[in-house]
Amino acid sequence: MYQYPTITVQTRDGATRERLPIPDMQASFKETWNVNDTWQIEFTVMDNAGYRTAIGLLSVENIINYGGQQFYINSINRVINNGTSTYSVTATHQYFTDSANLRINGSPNSGNSADSNGTPTSFQDAVNKFLNGNDQGISAEFHGNFPIATIESPSGSFQSFFSSHAGDYNAVVVPNGKHWVFYTTDAFRQDNGRTMFYEHDSEDVKLGMDSSSIVNQAQCYGKANQNDNSDTTTYAVNFLWSNQGSIDRWGLHRGDVIQDDRFTDQNSMQSYEDSHQQIDPSVTLTLNAFSDEGYQKGEVIHLVIPKYDWKTTVTLNHIERNPFNEKDVPTLAFDNTAISVNDVNAALRQQIKGIHEHVGSLIGVISSGGTDIENHMADVNVTWSEGEVEDLNGKLKQLYG
Repeated sequence: MYQYPTITVQTRDGATRERLPIPDMQASFKETWNVNDTWQIEFTVMDNAGYRTAIGLLSVENIINYGGQQFYINSINRVINNGTSTYSVTATHQYFTDSANLRINGSPNSGNSADSNGTPTSFQDAVNKFLNGNDQGISAEFHGNFPIATIESPSGSFQSFFSSHAGDYNAVVVPNGKHWVFYTTDAFRQDNGRTMFYEHDSEDVKLGMDSSSIVNQAQCYGKANQNDNSDTTTYAVNFLWSNQGSIDRWGLHRGDVIQDDRFTDQNSMQSYEDSHQQIDPSVTLTLNAFSDEGYQKGEVIHLVIPKYDWKTTVTLNHIERNPFNEKDVPTLAFDNTAISVNDVNAALRQQIKGIHEHVGSLIGVISSGGTDIENHMADVNVTWSEGEVEDLNGKLKQLYG
């Protein structure tokens, strides 16, 4: 017999708890988990006399208990149609509230960072600065060999810190109540030996490929050594890293300079970059599984794509499901993105900085009454096609005459 999960709603203090109606969950419930980003539930319930007390507890910041986890209600809408009330509820895992409340605060000019250039800091040390003596009851454990990252001293909320530095530290978080389990992406991956042949094992599969993130060659520097008698910095490792197999498959894709103080041996750094750079196109694989019971967060599938005569591994990082409906077909999404590459984050920050600069310049042009942006875009070194420039010119002329 199919076993439905238990789902209840309670007040924040836990003084009152009531079951929610399973028939409504069968029709509307959806749980969504996306690695490092989302864990929420959504459902609708109809007002009825049998569950009047439970429905009376559906209020923002009250708690939904489901799957051994607590989800805080942060959105609720009521619709009345022909005398029938329907409540639509969205609740997010308590991690997102706890991680926002877990903070390191300092006065505006206290100088939280050791210096403006940052300090080499281990992931465990950074996390423990938030956790030590915390008043939220949060504990943590760590799995894997996290890199050292040069960051400013942690401050603000843990949620903001982790969002900014998960890539720098090659980190994944899987919260279990108030106990947070952190993995490196390598430790997060669970290889149970599954293999899928695209266009053979299943037709109900969506495959997306993107080569824009490939990096297969970059100048690499290892541990920095400051010379005593000069300001010159030397490095224990200094070489041009290349992955020839990737270059042969996809052509040359050079990346930004990489400097990593963990390495004093070239072979070790070569091997690390081979396994942590995005040497193949990023792949997103989405499939509808008969059941997600056999799949775990972080599970690896060995994907064979005969069309390209190419094999890769993809990791489960997204789940959508309704466990209250035994006929539900969960949606699982996998990808092979190497999120651990430090220079990807640096490149993104540089792009964002450039975008802000270009937008600021454009605002200046528009404010001064200018509508011809072609010369301006050349000045800020932005390459747009002739059609894009013409289209934007037309829109600006419509707005500003």
